[in-house]
Amino acid sequence: MTRELFVLLVRIPVKAGFEDEYLSLINAVIDEMRHEASFVNAVVHRSTEDPTMFVLHETWLGRDEFFTVQMKRSYRESYEARLPQIMRAPREITILEPLRREYVFRDLERKQAEGS
Repeated sequence: MTRELFVLLVRIPVKAGFEDEYLSLINAVIDEMRHEASFVNAVVHRSTEDPTMFVLHETWLGRDEFFTVQMKRSYRESYEARLPQIMRAPREITILEPLRREYVFRDLERKQAEGS
């Protein structure tokens, strides 16, 4: 089983009025999955043009392990059960191979408050 990094890019179009519920569901999943040994990072995005369109950007170690183990974790059950009922269209999943990674960690909230 390879342990190569891979990225999931998931577009999730929710029905209007279900945005807060979706955020609650995905936040609960991320709160649990962040403790997994193969988890690298996750970012939840919302479209600035369509507030019902969410995009997940997840980085994991080991594609096979993700689909055979991680996707079957019990903490995902509520999310996976509810998702079809609150989506307005099927989610789109793209699997990407990272070619370059660059990370800069700053105190962004402080800088935004300072206006810099």
